[in-house]
Amino acid sequence: MRQIPSALLAATAVAVALVVPALDTTGSRPGGADRHGDGRPAASPSPEARRGAALRGRGDAQHEDGDGDGIRRTPDGRPRSPDDRADEPHAPGAAASRPAPRGAAAPLPAGRCALPGSLTAVSEAAATPPGFVRATGRVRALTALIDFPDVRAGISPRKRYGEFFPAVPRFFRGSSYGRLDYRSTPVLKWIRMSRPLASYRIGRGTSFSPASNNGYYALAKEVVRAVDRQVDFRAYDLVNVLVTPEAGPPATENVWSVTFSGGPLGLKTGDGTQLKNVSFIWSRQTGPSAYRVLNHENAHSFGLPDLYFTDGRADPHPVGHWDPMDVDWGPRTTSWAGTSGSWAG
Repeated sequence: MRQIPSALLAATAVAVALVVPALDTTGSRPGGADRHGDGRPAASPSPEARRGAALRGRGDAQHEDGDGDGIRRTPDGRPRSPDDRADEPHAPGAAASRPAPRGAAAPLPAGRCALPGSLTAVSEAAATPPGFVRATGRVRALTALIDFPDVRAGISPRKRYGEFFPAVPRFFRGSSYGRLDYRSTPVLKWIRMSRPLASYRIGRGTSFSPASNNGYYALAKEVVRAVDRQVDFRAYDLVNVLVTPEAGPPATENVWSVTFSGGPLGLKTGDGTQLKNVSFIWSRQTGPSAYRVLNHENAHSFGLPDLYFTDGRADPHPVGHWDPMDVDWGPRTTSWAGTSGSWAG
């Protein structure tokens, strides 16, 4: 589940989650910060983008770079010859792979091999705005672990950390074909919160509000205070908080794991860094790849939306285990066994 700070809204993600290479978040992107992972509006497309989307939607490839007469033409208007193949949008070395001019939004994929995209509602075809983490190159995560005075960890910090690492970086490296180099630096100790778990009023949908003494703001404030002297937050792109698995409900009953991404959260660290892109991981998922809940949550920090229904419907989920933004706790889990109507985090 994704929850986003402030009242600002943003566009959703660029690429399908299992094909991380398509996420080009290193270039210039339209501004804005998200409020929630579901139903966020996207920026209105330009007339050129709408025309391209319409062409791709009807599969009319022969007119994509022509003049409507069925003849494929070069940009200067002459009929295209076999020697012009390198200029075709779907060909290796094509113009579609060239970077967009500085300050311009990256164009949608075009050509016979392109899938149709949408720039409305929740879409993985919309550009990713600033504030999210880039999804290529080296990405650095700080990973902390917390428990509570009334719910103390029953395992070592190293064992809890080992439930996710090195599996999480391996997943990102493999699914990105080596383009995403994810590095995690752990604080290998249990950071005990100052109050009992129930006093923070954590539940499904709890916010990160600086105006509240409870919720995720209160947890994050204590984490920052505990590690501020030994951690330079300026060196990290995102923050993971692994909660002792004994806290909260089992994942088969309800999923509390959540990410706050896309913009500053209203909490500054000692070095003046605005905290942003923070994931909280609760309980344990089921299935042979339970670590993927952290891949799912971190992918929200890359700008990817949830791909599951949030209204409690019993319909089959649209993507399933093929994409960690839907069923994120292992491919052998094919149906929801809970009673609350909640799905993945």
